[in-house]
Amino acid sequence: KGRQAALRLTSLTLAGDKGSRIALSEGGHIDLALPDRRWALNGSMTSGGGGLPDAALRLRPAVGGGFAGQLFVAPYAQGTARLELEPVRILPGPGGMTRISTALRLDGPLPNGRLRGLTVPLAATWGPRGLILNPGCVPLHFSSIAAGSLQLGSAALRVCPLDGGMMVMRGNVM
Repeated sequence: KGRQAALRLTSLTLAGDKGSRIALSEGGHIDLALPDRRWALNGSMTSGGGGLPDAALRLRPAVGGGFAGQLFVAPYAQGTARLELEPVRILPGPGGMTRISTALRLDGPLPNGRLRGLTVPLAATWGPRGLILNPGCVPLHFSSIAAGSLQLGSAALRVCPLDGGMMVMRGNVM
């Protein structure tokens, strides 16, 4: 009790047997504080290969808590499904929170059909209170949805969350 430990990783490469890799870029470091499980990335990480999307993350701890940075993810396709993210913006918020924003575009198969051109903005806060995704109403658009006998053309609507967000995770509970 009362023991503290700190660990700084200045080199890290994770490689999978099918060619996947996640690596800490030169000059970056990850700080881990134990036993409170706090961490901070200061620098860049990349991923790709073996089924992982090609991605680059740049983060730095912000004064007062939270993080600032960007995440770039190349369009990711698997079979007939495709996922695209606009550049992800990561900004410090009040009280040690981190604000995350991007937009998602999705095309892919549905049971007996297909989804085309689903787009939705994503806004999240992450910090001491957990992770909250889209705490308010957001516009959702799709080009077409076909599932069995249901056929819908282009439409736009507002979707609103229940219980504080479209996804709420507090601690280990979603």
